[in-house]
Amino acid sequence: MDKVEARELLTEFVENLQKKPHAELVQLISNPICTEVEGSSGAQYQIEYEALWDSEPDGPLRIMASIDDGGLITAMFPITQSFLVES
Repeated sequence: MDKVEARELLTEFVENLQKKPHAELVQLISNPICTEVEGSSGAQYQIEYEALWDSEPDGPLRIMASIDDGGLITAMFPITQSFLVES
């Protein structure tokens, strides 16, 4: 896996998630989503993202996203990013 390319793809994906409202992101609780993206190299990557309450229900959400290329090692140790969304 090209870690530089994967990190760039994940950062761009997370920046788009950060633009979504709390009400939309709360739908991700207990409902992780997987999507595939293609890097500029032509490599395929899988991004998985989900939400959970950071401290208590109806409070801030912690959004977590990870990326890997489907390889055995990278699937076990993906690149991850997370951020908080205030209610």
